[in-house]
Amino acid sequence: MRREILGLLLILPQAMAMAQTFSGTVKDNRSRKGLDYVSVVVFDGKKKPICFQHTDEKGRFQIEVNPDKHPSSLSFSCLGYARQVLSAATFKNGQTVYMREAETKLKEVVVKSQRLRQYFSVSTLLPEDWIFLRR
Repeated sequence: MRREILGLLLILPQAMAMAQTFSGTVKDNRSRKGLDYVSVVVFDGKKKPICFQHTDEKGRFQIEVNPDKHPSSLSFSCLGYARQVLSAATFKNGQTVYMREAETKLKEVVVKSQRLRQYFSVSTLLPEDWIFLRR
């Protein structure tokens, strides 16, 4: 009996120190092909990012979370697709996440320029001109 308890006490800290791993595949909803370079972010309960990784060419990912962190959700995002957030508690390793296409609308940008005025040339700058520059 003492040997069993001693064995558990030696094994328990090592088992608790193991990192939690999330792995799976991200695919397009229509074509069912793997999506590369999808951002996969693991968040804690305070909505702060813990870990971050991109998917590979086939849409696969694997993220290891430190044991002292407490993951609450996984976020999947890629340009041209709708962001998808899944609960870490219900996520199963090897799970396939299907992303649907979505438009991203950008606000209009107006670029204006003003004509620059040159008061004097640097080559003709005299010591008395320094007073003018300090003002």
